[in-house]
Amino acid sequence: MKSRPDQYSLLDVSGVALLAVGHFMAFVDRAVPSVYAPALKAQFHLTDTQLGALQGPAFVALYVVATLLAGHRGHRLSPAPLLAGAAALWTAATVALAFAPNYESLLAARLVLGFAQAAFAPAALALIVAAAPPQRLSRWVSMFTSGSSMGRSGALLAGGLALGAFSSGLLSALGHAPWRAAVVLLTLPNLLLVVLLAWRLRGLAPAQAGGPGLGRALARLAARPAGLGLHFLTAGGVILAVQATAAWAPSIVNRACGLAPAASALLTGAVVLVAAPSGHLAAGWLMDRRLRAGGGPAPVLAGGLVLAVLGAA
Repeated sequence: MKSRPDQYSLLDVSGVALLAVGHFMAFVDRAVPSVYAPALKAQFHLTDTQLGALQGPAFVALYVVATLLAGHRGHRLSPAPLLAGAAALWTAATVALAFAPNYESLLAARLVLGFAQAAFAPAALALIVAAAPPQRLSRWVSMFTSGSSMGRSGALLAGGLALGAFSSGLLSALGHAPWRAAVVLLTLPNLLLVVLLAWRLRGLAPAQAGGPGLGRALARLAARPAGLGLHFLTAGGVILAVQATAAWAPSIVNRACGLAPAASALLTGAVVLVAAPSGHLAAGWLMDRRLRAGGGPAPVLAGGLVLAVLGAA
Protein backbone atom coordinates (compact mmCIF):
# COMPACT_ATOMS: atom_id res chain seq x y z
CA MET A 1 0.00 0.00 0.00
CA LYS A 2 1.30 3.42 -0.87
CA SER A 3 2.57 5.44 2.06
CA ARG A 4 1.65 9.10 2.48
CA PRO A 5 4.09 10.64 4.96
CA ASP A 6 2.73 14.15 4.46
CA GLN A 7 -0.51 13.37 6.30
CA TYR A 8 -0.02 9.90 7.76
CA SER A 9 2.92 11.06 9.85
CA LEU A 10 0.14 12.45 12.05
CA LEU A 11 -0.87 8.87 12.83
CA ASP A 12 1.92 8.08 15.26
CA VAL A 13 2.05 5.41 17.94
CA SER A 14 -0.63 7.22 19.96
CA GLY A 15 -3.01 6.95 17.01
CA VAL A 16 -2.24 3.24 16.71
CA ALA A 17 -2.91 2.91 20.44
CA LEU A 18 -6.34 4.50 19.93
CA LEU A 19 -7.10 2.02 17.15
CA ALA A 20 -5.98 -0.78 19.48
CA VAL A 21 -8.36 0.54 22.14
CA GLY A 22 -11.14 0.43 19.56
CA HIS A 23 -10.21 -3.16 18.74
CA PHE A 24 -10.26 -3.90 22.47
CA MET A 25 -13.74 -2.46 22.91
CA ALA A 26 -15.01 -4.28 19.83
CA PHE A 27 -13.98 -7.59 21.34
CA VAL A 28 -15.44 -6.68 24.71
CA ASP A 29 -18.84 -6.23 23.09
CA ARG A 30 -18.32 -9.28 20.88
CA ALA A 31 -17.68 -11.46 23.94
CA VAL A 32 -20.90 -10.54 25.77
CA PRO A 33 -22.70 -13.87 25.09
CA SER A 34 -19.64 -15.77 26.32
CA VAL A 35 -19.32 -13.75 29.52
CA TYR A 36 -23.01 -14.02 30.37
CA ALA A 37 -23.67 -17.44 28.84
CA PRO A 38 -24.97 -19.03 32.07
CA ALA A 39 -27.30 -16.07 32.70
CA LEU A 40 -28.56 -16.03 29.10
CA LYS A 41 -29.11 -19.76 29.14
CA ALA A 42 -31.09 -19.57 32.36
CA GLN A 43 -33.27 -16.59 31.42
CA PHE A 44 -34.12 -17.62 27.86
CA HIS A 45 -34.03 -21.40 28.50
CA LEU A 46 -31.45 -21.92 25.77
CA THR A 47 -29.89 -25.19 24.72
CA ASP A 48 -26.15 -25.41 24.15
CA THR A 49 -26.87 -25.41 20.41
CA GLN A 50 -28.85 -22.18 20.63
CA LEU A 51 -26.18 -20.59 22.79
CA GLY A 52 -23.48 -21.67 20.35
CA ALA A 53 -25.46 -20.22 17.43
CA LEU A 54 -25.73 -16.92 19.27
CA GLN A 55 -22.01 -16.78 19.98
CA GLY A 56 -20.79 -17.87 16.55
CA PRO A 57 -23.02 -18.11 13.45
CA ALA A 58 -25.26 -15.18 14.39
CA PHE A 59 -22.23 -12.91 14.55
CA VAL A 60 -20.30 -14.40 11.66
CA ALA A 61 -23.17 -14.55 9.14
CA LEU A 62 -22.89 -10.90 8.11
CA TYR A 63 -19.39 -10.34 9.47
CA VAL A 64 -17.68 -12.47 6.81
CA VAL A 65 -19.45 -10.85 3.87
CA ALA A 66 -19.10 -7.34 5.28
CA THR A 67 -15.39 -7.88 5.99
CA LEU A 68 -14.74 -8.73 2.34
CA LEU A 69 -16.65 -5.64 1.27
CA ALA A 70 -14.80 -3.50 3.81
CA GLY A 71 -11.45 -4.81 2.63
CA HIS A 72 -12.42 -4.12 -0.97
CA ARG A 73 -13.90 -0.64 -0.51
CA GLY A 74 -13.23 0.48 3.05
CA HIS A 75 -9.69 1.76 2.44
CA ARG A 76 -11.09 4.11 -0.20
CA LEU A 77 -13.35 5.87 2.32
CA SER A 78 -12.44 8.59 4.81
CA PRO A 79 -11.31 6.80 7.99
CA ALA A 80 -12.83 9.12 10.61
CA PRO A 81 -16.52 8.69 9.70
CA LEU A 82 -16.02 5.03 8.77
CA LEU A 83 -14.38 3.96 12.03
CA ALA A 84 -16.44 6.22 14.29
CA GLY A 85 -19.64 5.18 12.53
CA ALA A 86 -18.80 1.50 12.88
CA ALA A 87 -18.16 1.95 16.61
CA ALA A 88 -21.45 3.82 17.06
CA LEU A 89 -23.43 1.13 15.23
CA TRP A 90 -21.95 -1.81 17.12
CA THR A 91 -22.55 0.05 20.39
CA ALA A 92 -26.22 0.42 19.48
CA ALA A 93 -26.38 -3.29 18.63
CA THR A 94 -24.88 -4.25 21.99
CA VAL A 95 -27.37 -2.07 23.86
CA ALA A 96 -30.16 -3.67 21.82
CA LEU A 97 -28.92 -7.07 22.93
CA ALA A 98 -29.08 -5.93 26.55
CA PHE A 99 -32.77 -5.11 26.16
CA ALA A 100 -33.67 -8.09 23.95
CA PRO A 101 -37.01 -9.63 25.04
CA ASN A 102 -36.48 -13.00 23.35
CA TYR A 103 -34.00 -15.25 21.58
CA GLU A 104 -34.87 -13.93 18.12
CA SER A 105 -34.03 -10.40 19.25
CA LEU A 106 -30.69 -11.61 20.59
CA LEU A 107 -29.89 -13.13 17.18
CA ALA A 108 -30.87 -9.92 15.36
CA ALA A 109 -28.64 -7.82 17.63
CA ARG A 110 -25.70 -10.14 17.00
CA LEU A 111 -26.22 -9.93 13.24
CA VAL A 112 -26.04 -6.13 13.37
CA LEU A 113 -23.02 -6.31 15.68
CA GLY A 114 -21.16 -8.51 13.20
CA PHE A 115 -22.02 -6.23 10.30
CA ALA A 116 -20.87 -3.11 12.16
CA GLN A 117 -17.60 -4.56 13.46
CA ALA A 118 -16.60 -5.95 10.07
CA ALA A 119 -15.43 -2.55 8.85
CA PHE A 120 -13.21 -1.72 11.80
CA ALA A 121 -10.20 -4.02 11.49
CA PRO A 122 -9.68 -3.69 7.69
CA ALA A 123 -9.92 0.10 7.83
CA ALA A 124 -7.66 0.36 10.87
CA LEU A 125 -5.04 -1.97 9.39
CA ALA A 126 -5.06 0.02 6.14
CA LEU A 127 -4.22 3.15 8.13
CA ILE A 128 -1.48 1.40 10.09
CA VAL A 129 0.19 0.00 6.96
CA ALA A 130 0.04 3.42 5.31
CA ALA A 131 1.53 5.21 8.31
CA ALA A 132 4.01 2.80 9.90
CA PRO A 133 7.75 3.14 9.29
CA PRO A 134 8.91 -0.16 7.71
CA GLN A 135 11.08 -1.05 10.69
CA ARG A 136 8.11 -0.74 13.06
CA LEU A 137 5.29 -2.18 10.98
CA SER A 138 5.14 -5.57 12.72
CA ARG A 139 5.15 -4.00 16.18
CA TRP A 140 2.41 -1.53 15.26
CA VAL A 141 0.29 -4.32 13.81
CA SER A 142 0.89 -6.48 16.89
CA MET A 143 -0.10 -3.55 19.11
CA PHE A 144 -3.37 -3.32 17.22
CA THR A 145 -4.06 -7.07 17.25
CA SER A 146 -3.25 -7.33 20.96
CA GLY A 147 -6.36 -5.24 21.53
CA SER A 148 -8.47 -8.19 20.44
CA SER A 149 -7.01 -10.63 22.97
CA MET A 150 -7.09 -8.02 25.71
CA GLY A 151 -10.72 -7.35 24.77
CA ARG A 152 -11.65 -10.96 25.42
CA SER A 153 -9.99 -10.95 28.82
CA GLY A 154 -11.25 -7.44 29.57
CA ALA A 155 -14.79 -8.55 28.85
CA LEU A 156 -14.43 -11.48 31.20
CA LEU A 157 -12.87 -9.40 33.98
CA ALA A 158 -15.03 -6.29 33.69
CA GLY A 159 -18.12 -8.31 32.85
CA GLY A 160 -17.59 -10.58 35.81
CA LEU A 161 -17.09 -7.65 38.18
CA ALA A 162 -20.16 -5.84 36.84
CA LEU A 163 -22.30 -8.96 37.06
CA GLY A 164 -21.16 -9.60 40.61
CA ALA A 165 -21.91 -6.02 41.63
CA PHE A 166 -25.37 -5.93 40.09
CA SER A 167 -26.26 -9.43 41.29
CA SER A 168 -25.89 -8.38 44.91
CA GLY A 169 -27.63 -5.03 44.55
CA LEU A 170 -31.04 -3.46 44.12
CA LEU A 171 -31.58 -4.81 40.60
CA SER A 172 -31.51 -8.38 41.83
CA ALA A 173 -33.82 -7.56 44.70
CA LEU A 174 -36.34 -6.01 42.29
CA GLY A 175 -36.28 -9.04 40.03
CA HIS A 176 -34.42 -7.42 37.11
CA ALA A 177 -31.76 -9.41 35.28
CA PRO A 178 -28.35 -8.15 36.47
CA TRP A 179 -26.65 -9.16 33.22
CA ARG A 180 -28.66 -6.58 31.28
CA ALA A 181 -27.40 -3.70 33.41
CA ALA A 182 -23.87 -5.09 33.23
CA VAL A 183 -23.94 -5.13 29.41
CA VAL A 184 -25.13 -1.52 29.27
CA LEU A 185 -22.36 -0.53 31.67
CA LEU A 186 -19.75 -2.18 29.44
CA THR A 187 -20.88 -0.12 26.44
CA LEU A 188 -20.57 3.30 28.09
CA PRO A 189 -16.84 3.74 27.26
CA ASN A 190 -17.74 3.26 23.60
CA LEU A 191 -19.32 6.70 23.55
CA LEU A 192 -15.94 8.26 24.32
CA LEU A 193 -14.32 6.01 21.72
CA VAL A 194 -16.65 7.30 18.99
CA VAL A 195 -15.77 10.90 19.84
CA LEU A 196 -12.01 10.22 19.98
CA LEU A 197 -11.99 8.37 16.66
CA ALA A 198 -13.87 11.18 14.92
CA TRP A 199 -11.53 13.81 16.43
CA ARG A 200 -8.17 12.02 16.20
CA LEU A 201 -8.60 10.85 12.59
CA ARG A 202 -10.24 14.00 11.28
CA GLY A 203 -8.77 15.32 8.04
CA LEU A 204 -7.16 12.03 7.02
CA ALA A 205 -7.89 11.06 3.43
CA PRO A 206 -8.61 7.44 2.48
CA ALA A 207 -5.60 5.20 2.95
CA GLN A 208 -5.77 4.26 -0.72
CA ALA A 209 -8.00 6.17 -3.10
CA GLY A 210 -7.63 3.65 -5.89
CA GLY A 211 -5.61 0.63 -6.86
CA PRO A 212 -6.13 -3.14 -6.89
CA GLY A 213 -9.30 -4.47 -5.34
CA LEU A 214 -10.73 -7.84 -4.33
CA GLY A 215 -10.31 -9.30 -7.82
CA ARG A 216 -6.56 -8.62 -7.78
CA ALA A 217 -6.27 -10.21 -4.34
CA LEU A 218 -8.09 -13.35 -5.50
CA ALA A 219 -5.86 -13.50 -8.58
CA ARG A 220 -2.74 -13.41 -6.41
CA LEU A 221 -4.19 -16.18 -4.26
CA ALA A 222 -4.83 -18.28 -7.37
CA ALA A 223 -1.26 -17.69 -8.54
CA ARG A 224 0.19 -19.10 -5.29
CA PRO A 225 -2.45 -21.50 -4.00
CA ALA A 226 -0.12 -23.69 -1.96
CA GLY A 227 1.70 -21.02 0.05
CA LEU A 228 -1.14 -18.57 0.55
CA GLY A 229 -3.73 -21.33 0.90
CA LEU A 230 -1.72 -22.96 3.68
CA HIS A 231 -1.35 -19.57 5.35
CA PHE A 232 -5.11 -18.94 5.24
CA LEU A 233 -5.87 -22.47 6.46
CA THR A 234 -3.48 -22.09 9.40
CA ALA A 235 -4.82 -18.65 10.27
CA GLY A 236 -8.37 -19.95 10.12
CA GLY A 237 -7.50 -22.83 12.42
CA VAL A 238 -5.86 -20.50 14.92
CA ILE A 239 -8.85 -18.16 14.92
CA LEU A 240 -11.26 -21.08 15.28
CA ALA A 241 -9.34 -22.44 18.26
CA VAL A 242 -9.04 -19.04 19.92
CA GLN A 243 -12.67 -18.06 19.39
CA ALA A 244 -14.02 -21.43 20.50
CA THR A 245 -11.89 -21.40 23.63
CA ALA A 246 -12.86 -17.83 24.46
CA ALA A 247 -16.53 -18.54 23.84
CA TRP A 248 -16.83 -21.63 25.99
CA ALA A 249 -14.12 -21.23 28.66
CA PRO A 250 -16.32 -19.37 31.19
CA SER A 251 -19.13 -21.92 30.82
CA ILE A 252 -16.72 -24.86 31.12
CA VAL A 253 -15.11 -23.41 34.24
CA ASN A 254 -18.58 -22.67 35.63
CA ARG A 255 -19.68 -26.29 35.15
CA ALA A 256 -16.43 -28.13 35.86
CA CYS A 257 -15.30 -26.16 38.91
CA GLY A 258 -18.69 -25.22 40.33
CA LEU A 259 -17.84 -21.52 40.33
CA ALA A 260 -20.45 -18.79 40.07
CA PRO A 261 -20.77 -17.14 36.64
CA ALA A 262 -19.00 -13.99 37.86
CA ALA A 263 -16.13 -15.95 39.40
CA SER A 264 -15.64 -18.16 36.33
CA ALA A 265 -15.51 -15.08 34.09
CA LEU A 266 -12.94 -13.41 36.35
CA LEU A 267 -10.70 -16.48 36.49
CA THR A 268 -10.76 -17.05 32.74
CA GLY A 269 -10.20 -13.37 32.04
CA ALA A 270 -7.16 -13.18 34.32
CA VAL A 271 -5.46 -16.06 32.49
CA VAL A 272 -6.15 -14.64 29.03
CA LEU A 273 -5.16 -11.10 30.04
CA VAL A 274 -1.58 -12.17 30.73
CA ALA A 275 -0.98 -14.81 28.07
CA ALA A 276 -2.64 -13.51 24.90
CA PRO A 277 -1.27 -9.93 24.63
CA SER A 278 2.19 -11.23 25.51
CA GLY A 279 2.08 -13.50 22.48
CA HIS A 280 0.90 -10.73 20.14
CA LEU A 281 3.56 -8.24 21.24
CA ALA A 282 6.37 -10.81 21.32
CA ALA A 283 5.53 -11.95 17.79
CA GLY A 284 5.59 -8.36 16.51
CA TRP A 285 8.97 -7.72 18.11
CA LEU A 286 10.42 -10.97 16.73
CA MET A 287 9.07 -10.25 13.24
CA ASP A 288 10.68 -6.81 13.14
CA ARG A 289 14.00 -8.34 14.20
CA ARG A 290 13.73 -11.03 11.53
CA LEU A 291 12.92 -8.50 8.81
CA ARG A 292 15.81 -6.22 9.81
CA ALA A 293 18.12 -9.23 9.56
CA GLY A 294 16.80 -10.06 6.10
CA GLY A 295 14.84 -13.11 7.22
CA GLY A 296 11.24 -14.17 6.73
CA PRO A 297 8.30 -15.01 8.96
CA ALA A 298 8.55 -18.82 8.79
CA PRO A 299 10.45 -19.41 12.10
CA VAL A 300 8.10 -17.13 14.03
CA LEU A 301 5.01 -18.81 12.55
CA ALA A 302 6.37 -22.31 13.17
CA GLY A 303 7.43 -21.47 16.72
CA GLY A 304 4.03 -20.05 17.56
CA LEU A 305 2.30 -23.13 16.14
CA VAL A 306 4.50 -25.48 18.19
CA LEU A 307 3.80 -23.53 21.38
CA ALA A 308 0.06 -23.61 20.68
CA VAL A 309 0.07 -27.38 20.13
CA LEU A 310 2.11 -27.98 23.28
CA GLY A 311 -0.26 -25.79 25.28
CA ALA A 312 -3.33 -27.61 23.97
CA ALA A 313 -1.77 -30.96 24.79
